Amino acid sequence: MKPSITQQADARMEAGIGSRPQRPNDIHGRTPVKLDMNCSICSHDQFYIPLNASHGRGVTCANCTALRCQIDDLESVLIQLSAETKRPAA
Repeated sequence: MKPSITQQADARMEAGIGSRPQRPNDIHGRTPVKLDMNCSICSHDQFYIPLNASHGRGVTCANCTALRCQIDDLESVLIQLSAETKRPAA
């Protein structure tokens, strides 16, 4: 069985030849975004956020692809946090 691309990159890195390639985009062209939350499966802090309807509605972990939440829920929380930070201190 042929080693995966990741295994090949790890072997090159261990041998001191180059570095492991970064995954800037997933198969749909989405770029991972760092959020102030962690994946409950792998503790990663970067997520793929759907940019249009073809990407679905789920926010998924950029590392293990676990579904974190729905984009509508994330948007509601971010709007609420933004409103709270704009309120003057009492």
